[in-house]
Amino acid sequence: MKKNVDSVRVIAFGAIIILLFGTLCSLFFEDPSIAKSVFPNPNFLIPCINAISLFFAFLLFLFPKLYFMCYVILIPQIIATTMTGHESLGVFLYVLLLVIILFEQTLSFKTKRVIIFFSFFFFGMLLLSVIPYGMIRFCMAIGETIFFITTFFAFYGFLKAKLESLIPEINSKLYFSKEIMLPKVGETVYLSKIGLTERQSELLILFVKNDLSYTQLSKKTNISSSIIKKEMSNCLTIFGCRNIATLRIILSNFQLTY
Repeated sequence: MKKNVDSVRVIAFGAIIILLFGTLCSLFFEDPSIAKSVFPNPNFLIPCINAISLFFAFLLFLFPKLYFMCYVILIPQIIATTMTGHESLGVFLYVLLLVIILFEQTLSFKTKRVIIFFSFFFFGMLLLSVIPYGMIRFCMAIGETIFFITTFFAFYGFLKAKLESLIPEINSKLYFSKEIMLPKVGETVYLSKIGLTERQSELLILFVKNDLSYTQLSKKTNISSSIIKKEMSNCLTIFGCRNIATLRIILSNFQLTY
């Protein structure tokens, strides 16, 4: 968890730097691109959006577990940059948004729908940008988007292939009972078929997906800590796993359902 928190802080720090520069530039310098923009009242709204995003970036740096603020920062910035003549930055931020969605969740059907929604939304903004800036800028933005996305998926595929060659062997031979047969990484594990009860499945899914402690699980589910400890201990027994942290790490590579 610490490594994940540190990664979020790195992103937040970078966002603070660029948003600080963006806010100062939008306040004290005139941007000729804004004059052509279809964005309403850009000379007032752009500094406001930059300043608000800067505030949220500071909050994200201080409280990195508030991961949803990545979306709060990115979505307004994608709209503002794309529609005020800085579509290259908008393209980069859009691809960054897709990367965050994919790393926060596996590529499930729900995730695909979210990506498709944002893609239609983004390309709609690019079409609007044709009006003041012309077709050449639009075509270049489309090309940049495809380039960034394909480059990311090339790296994603390379890393996934490397990890998939290691993770199944670790699951089956070192940590889990021989009777536990897990699917490929990223696929769905049906906990009821493994032998977990509905309550055990609910607790385990919350524990794995939200990185909660037993105390936090108790508060979230209104189940006493002693019962949660007993149920999680039973989960370990069923999986044939000795360590709850190991169980969480391995199962985080799958979609869990009852």
